[in-house]
Amino acid sequence: MHRRNQKTPALTAGKYKFTHIPSINSSECMFNCSLVVKDSSSNYTFVFDSSNPLNRVYLSVRETPSLTTIKNSITVCEYDISNNTLNKIYPVVKHGRAGNYEDARFFFYKNQLGISYTYNMSIAASLLNDEFSISQHNILPIIDYFPPIEKNWTFFEKHGELYTIRNYCPLEVYKVNMDAEHCLTPHSKWEWKYGTVQLRGGSPPVLWNNKFYMALHSAHEYQTYMFVIDAETFQPLQISSTALLKDLKTRYQFACGLLYDTHTSEWIISMGIDDVSCGLARFSEKQLLLTDIKPVTENKSFAKYVMKKSIQYDKPPPTDMEILIEEIKHIREELSRIRVLSSMPNQ
Repeated sequence: MHRRNQKTPALTAGKYKFTHIPSINSSECMFNCSLVVKDSSSNYTFVFDSSNPLNRVYLSVRETPSLTTIKNSITVCEYDISNNTLNKIYPVVKHGRAGNYEDARFFFYKNQLGISYTYNMSIAASLLNDEFSISQHNILPIIDYFPPIEKNWTFFEKHGELYTIRNYCPLEVYKVNMDAEHCLTPHSKWEWKYGTVQLRGGSPPVLWNNKFYMALHSAHEYQTYMFVIDAETFQPLQISSTALLKDLKTRYQFACGLLYDTHTSEWIISMGIDDVSCGLARFSEKQLLLTDIKPVTENKSFAKYVMKKSIQYDKPPPTDMEILIEEIKHIREELSRIRVLSSMPNQ
């Protein structure tokens, strides 16, 4: 069942604000969007003033011809966030025999815009030029090297160094060297619990008031949460006490982007909806329902443990057969999602 033109229902008054983003192409599904702003000084940022007309917002999306194919491409669009319209279109990577591209997220590194996405059985971290073409490309393997598989990595810069978060509960942070072939170095791991909820990435971390904020989704339920960590130690500090969009009638919410608007004092979460469309949800700080995380324990043996396994970096890249097996698994997951969507009543 093709649900491409169905829109998410409006929310009741007094709730957070939700906006359904229009499509690039009415014949394709466009979902799992990330956001970034180019300010009046031509610097990229996640914190902006929406009242400044010189700020330009860009949206990265995952495009696919239909829910029945795994041919995914990554596209960047200039986005008029005030009028909810898409303008200039910039193809970044297009599906083909070389691979399948999913779930792009923006990041910054050394005053340059970057984009990360899932690429076959790996994470790709790429730097972009002014036209959003790839200028530098790194592949970080995610199969066998770090079992169990977790493909929703997010990247962020701090003090001129690039980091990536692989897991959230526990919180695992690695330092990334974009100029090295084997570019991951373990940095820190914080042990904490959040009931039975399994948290996954997620938006890139956004620095605000000496903290990193990030929107996450829960595995299986695909609900949205805000997560806050210390900007220096990366210690987990706060988490939403409950899912933020429980009353949004969707099957899947997949947060990929986050902005802070200093003009309205709102957090703007961008997300994929039901694997067919994109949406924005705006929250005040109070509406994030943040509660302190306790207890939290630093795992100081984390670096030593991972480095013992680092010899696995020398494994050869996946074979064509390994890639095919992984793609078959992916097709089965997508078909399962299609069956769920097909069973849902029309909105």
